[in-house]
Amino acid sequence: MTRDDDLLAAPHTGGWTGARVVSEVDWSGRDLSRLDPTGFRFLRVRLRGADLRFVRLLGARAQQCDLSASNLERVDATGSELTEAFFDRTVLDGATLAGVTASDASFVAASLRGVDLRGAKLLRVSFAHAALDGAQFSDAELSSANLHRASGWTGASANLSCANLRLTDVELAAAEAWMPSDDRRRSSRACFP
Repeated sequence: MTRDDDLLAAPHTGGWTGARVVSEVDWSGRDLSRLDPTGFRFLRVRLRGADLRFVRLLGARAQQCDLSASNLERVDATGSELTEAFFDRTVLDGATLAGVTASDASFVAASLRGVDLRGAKLLRVSFAHAALDGAQFSDAELSSANLHRASGWTGASANLSCANLRLTDVELAAAEAWMPSDDRRRSSRACFP
Protein backbone atom coordinates (compact mmCIF):
# COMPACT_ATOMS: atom_id res chain seq x y z
CA MET A 1 0.00 0.00 0.00
CA THR A 2 1.46 3.40 -0.91
CA ARG A 3 1.46 6.30 1.50
CA ASP A 4 -1.32 8.00 -0.51
CA ASP A 5 -3.47 4.86 -0.31
CA ASP A 6 -2.82 4.82 3.44
CA LEU A 7 -4.55 8.17 3.87
CA LEU A 8 -7.50 7.17 1.75
CA ALA A 9 -7.84 3.81 3.51
CA ALA A 10 -7.80 5.39 6.97
CA PRO A 11 -10.96 5.09 9.03
CA HIS A 12 -13.27 7.94 8.10
CA THR A 13 -16.83 8.84 8.82
CA GLY A 14 -19.28 11.44 7.70
CA GLY A 15 -18.62 15.04 8.53
CA TRP A 16 -18.99 18.24 6.61
CA THR A 17 -20.38 17.87 3.13
CA GLY A 18 -17.64 16.47 0.92
CA ALA A 19 -15.13 16.28 3.79
CA ARG A 20 -13.27 13.14 4.83
CA VAL A 21 -12.64 12.54 8.51
CA VAL A 22 -9.48 10.76 9.63
CA SER A 23 -9.41 9.90 13.33
CA GLU A 24 -7.45 7.92 15.90
CA VAL A 25 -4.53 7.16 13.53
CA ASP A 26 -0.83 7.12 14.38
CA TRP A 27 1.35 8.21 11.46
CA SER A 28 4.32 9.25 13.57
CA GLY A 29 7.60 9.36 11.66
CA ARG A 30 5.93 8.72 8.30
CA ASP A 31 6.77 10.43 4.99
CA LEU A 32 3.48 12.00 3.93
CA SER A 33 5.06 14.76 1.85
CA ARG A 34 3.19 13.94 -1.35
CA LEU A 35 -0.34 13.95 0.01
CA ASP A 36 -3.07 16.45 -0.80
CA PRO A 37 -5.62 16.09 2.02
CA THR A 38 -7.32 19.39 1.15
CA GLY A 39 -10.54 19.81 3.12
CA PHE A 40 -9.91 16.79 5.35
CA ARG A 41 -10.76 16.78 9.04
CA PHE A 42 -8.16 15.21 11.33
CA LEU A 43 -9.33 14.20 14.81
CA ARG A 44 -6.82 12.94 17.41
CA VAL A 45 -4.27 12.00 14.73
CA ARG A 46 -0.68 11.50 15.86
CA LEU A 47 1.91 12.76 13.38
CA ARG A 48 4.94 13.22 15.65
CA GLY A 49 8.12 13.49 13.61
CA ALA A 50 6.24 13.09 10.31
CA ASP A 51 7.48 14.61 7.05
CA LEU A 52 4.73 16.83 5.64
CA ARG A 53 6.90 19.22 3.62
CA PHE A 54 5.07 21.01 0.81
CA VAL A 55 1.72 19.36 1.70
CA ARG A 56 -1.45 21.26 0.77
CA LEU A 57 -3.84 21.32 3.70
CA LEU A 58 -6.18 23.98 2.33
CA GLY A 59 -9.24 24.31 4.53
CA ALA A 60 -8.27 21.27 6.61
CA ARG A 61 -9.40 20.94 10.21
CA ALA A 62 -7.12 19.46 12.86
CA GLN A 63 -8.52 18.85 16.32
CA GLN A 64 -6.47 17.39 19.19
CA CYS A 65 -3.68 16.38 16.79
CA ASP A 66 -0.02 16.02 17.70
CA LEU A 67 2.42 17.20 15.02
CA SER A 68 5.30 17.78 17.43
CA ALA A 69 8.82 17.58 15.97
CA SER A 70 7.40 17.24 12.45
CA ASN A 71 8.63 18.90 9.28
CA LEU A 72 5.93 21.14 7.79
CA GLU A 73 8.30 23.33 5.82
CA ARG A 74 6.46 25.28 3.12
CA VAL A 75 3.14 23.57 3.92
CA ASP A 76 0.08 25.46 2.66
CA ALA A 77 -2.68 25.37 5.25
CA THR A 78 -4.55 28.47 4.10
CA GLY A 79 -7.95 28.78 5.79
CA SER A 80 -7.45 25.75 8.04
CA GLU A 81 -8.73 25.35 11.59
CA LEU A 82 -6.39 24.13 14.33
CA THR A 83 -7.97 23.32 17.69
CA GLU A 84 -5.91 21.94 20.58
CA ALA A 85 -3.16 20.97 18.12
CA PHE A 86 0.49 20.57 19.11
CA PHE A 87 3.29 21.83 16.85
CA ASP A 88 6.02 21.89 19.53
CA ARG A 89 9.57 21.77 18.03
CA THR A 90 8.03 21.58 14.54
CA VAL A 91 9.63 23.20 11.49
CA LEU A 92 7.11 25.43 9.69
CA ASP A 93 9.62 27.64 7.86
CA GLY A 94 8.07 29.35 4.83
CA ALA A 95 4.65 27.85 5.56
CA THR A 96 1.45 29.59 4.47
CA LEU A 97 -1.01 29.78 7.35
CA ALA A 98 -2.93 32.78 6.02
CA GLY A 99 -6.47 32.98 7.34
CA VAL A 100 -5.89 30.11 9.77
CA THR A 101 -8.07 29.95 12.87
CA ALA A 102 -6.14 28.43 15.78
CA SER A 103 -7.31 28.05 19.35
CA ASP A 104 -5.56 26.42 22.29
CA ALA A 105 -2.69 25.41 19.97
CA SER A 106 0.96 25.09 20.92
CA PHE A 107 3.97 26.10 18.82
CA VAL A 108 6.49 25.92 21.69
CA ALA A 109 10.10 26.02 20.40
CA ALA A 110 8.81 25.71 16.82
CA SER A 111 10.59 27.28 13.86
CA LEU A 112 8.20 29.63 12.05
CA ARG A 113 10.73 31.64 10.06
CA GLY A 114 9.08 33.48 7.19
CA VAL A 115 5.68 31.95 7.94
CA ASP A 116 2.65 33.75 6.47
CA LEU A 117 0.05 34.33 9.19
CA ARG A 118 -1.74 37.18 7.45
CA GLY A 119 -5.36 37.40 8.51
CA ALA A 120 -4.97 34.53 11.02
CA LYS A 121 -7.10 34.39 14.17
CA LEU A 122 -4.97 33.04 17.02
CA LEU A 123 -6.67 32.52 20.38
CA ARG A 124 -4.74 31.15 23.38
CA VAL A 125 -1.81 30.07 21.21
CA SER A 126 1.66 29.58 22.68
CA PHE A 127 4.69 30.67 20.69
CA ALA A 128 7.00 30.36 23.73
CA HIS A 129 10.64 29.96 22.59
CA ALA A 130 9.52 29.91 18.93
CA ALA A 131 11.60 31.42 16.11
CA LEU A 132 9.37 33.99 14.39
CA ASP A 133 12.00 35.75 12.25
CA GLY A 134 10.35 37.22 9.16
CA ALA A 135 6.88 35.97 10.12
CA GLN A 136 4.07 38.02 8.58
CA PHE A 137 1.25 38.86 10.98
CA SER A 138 -0.52 41.64 9.03
CA ASP A 139 -4.29 41.77 9.63
CA ALA A 140 -3.93 38.93 12.15
CA GLU A 141 -5.69 38.77 15.51
CA LEU A 142 -3.77 37.50 18.52
CA SER A 143 -5.65 37.08 21.77
CA SER A 144 -4.21 35.61 24.98
CA ALA A 145 -1.12 34.44 23.08
CA ASN A 146 2.09 33.49 24.86
CA LEU A 147 5.23 34.91 23.20
CA HIS A 148 7.62 34.11 26.07
CA ARG A 149 11.20 34.30 24.73
CA ALA A 150 10.04 34.06 21.12
CA SER A 151 12.82 35.25 18.84
CA GLY A 152 12.20 37.55 15.90
CA TRP A 153 8.90 38.85 17.31
CA THR A 154 8.52 42.55 16.60
CA GLY A 155 4.77 43.04 16.82
CA ALA A 156 5.17 45.70 14.14
CA SER A 157 2.97 44.04 11.51
CA ALA A 158 0.44 46.24 9.77
CA ASN A 159 -3.06 46.12 11.27
CA LEU A 160 -2.13 43.53 13.88
CA SER A 161 -4.86 43.27 16.49
CA CYS A 162 -3.55 42.12 19.88
CA ALA A 163 -5.24 41.47 23.20
CA ASN A 164 -3.83 39.97 26.40
CA LEU A 165 -0.44 39.05 24.96
CA ARG A 166 2.13 37.60 27.34
CA LEU A 167 5.59 38.58 26.22
CA THR A 168 6.97 37.09 29.43
CA ASP A 169 5.34 34.11 31.08
CA VAL A 170 6.10 34.63 34.76
CA GLU A 171 5.54 30.99 35.72
CA LEU A 172 7.63 29.68 32.82
CA ALA A 173 10.41 32.18 33.53
CA ALA A 174 10.48 31.09 37.19
CA ALA A 175 10.71 27.43 36.19
CA GLU A 176 13.53 28.16 33.72
CA ALA A 177 15.49 30.08 36.35
CA TRP A 178 14.92 27.59 39.17
CA MET A 179 18.02 26.20 40.83
CA PRO A 180 18.03 23.92 43.86
CA SER A 181 19.27 25.55 47.02
CA ASP A 182 22.64 24.51 48.46
CA ASP A 183 20.86 22.49 51.16
CA ARG A 184 18.86 20.53 48.57
CA ARG A 185 21.97 19.91 46.45
CA ARG A 186 23.83 18.58 49.50
CA SER A 187 20.97 16.30 50.53
CA SER A 188 20.55 14.96 46.98
CA ARG A 189 24.28 14.14 46.87
CA ALA A 190 23.83 12.21 50.10
CA CYS A 191 21.02 10.16 48.52
CA PHE A 192 22.76 9.69 45.19
CA PRO A 193 26.51 9.31 45.73
